[in-house]
Amino acid sequence: MSKQTPDGYTLGVASAGTLFILPHIYKHKLGFDPFKDLKALAMVAYQPNVLAVHPSLPAKTVPEFIALIKANPDKYSYGTSGIGSSQHLCMELIVQQTGAKLAHVPYRASNQIMQDLISGQIQMTCDQYSTVGEQVKAGNARMLAVSSGTRYSVIPDVPALAEFLPGVDVTWAAAFIAPAGVPKAITDKLTTELTEIAKEASMIKRLQELGVTPLNLAGEALEKQLKADYAKWQPIVERAKIPVP
Repeated sequence: MSKQTPDGYTLGVASAGTLFILPHIYKHKLGFDPFKDLKALAMVAYQPNVLAVHPSLPAKTVPEFIALIKANPDKYSYGTSGIGSSQHLCMELIVQQTGAKLAHVPYRASNQIMQDLISGQIQMTCDQYSTVGEQVKAGNARMLAVSSGTRYSVIPDVPALAEFLPGVDVTWAAAFIAPAGVPKAITDKLTTELTEIAKEASMIKRLQELGVTPLNLAGEALEKQLKADYAKWQPIVERAKIPVP
């Protein structure tokens, strides 16, 4: 995307983590600077990750879960969709705050994570709600908490991890991006159009059907949020000492 002609005709949709987490992990190997080479136009949807465990795990609350993993170092494993993913950073925050030792098992996709969680090959994950929710309803997994800083309006009875581990706040979000250098008149028009589309009832309904919550964040507010998240994740990634392939 960063190498595309900045004419306003080529847009992309990026996970927000691509803009403020991966740059700290891959640094110069990433091949682009999210603030110099890309222009974020609008963030249109978000959802928290969900801490979910295999039903056989003897922990039904977050305090029980924390006590379990601290008392059993290296016994349990968690699945993610790869190094630097939201699943990985969610579990890494848990590890950093509890001192527990867990095995990280990276997969290529979330469906593989859920398959192995259901079968008991791994014992936990911190995947997106839209991925985990149906399996929880089917009794194939147990949901302990959401990873957003506060409770999620879709499932308000489920506690937030931050209630027990202050500062844990991991959410997946989708942002429209364009190559840097697109004329301001064009980016302004694109932002306006995307903002209006995000308000449409049909769009809101469709996003909700997909299990995500509509969001309408654009312009200076979006840039400010991305820069704040970029600063927030730098020390977390450094403490994690995540290996770069």
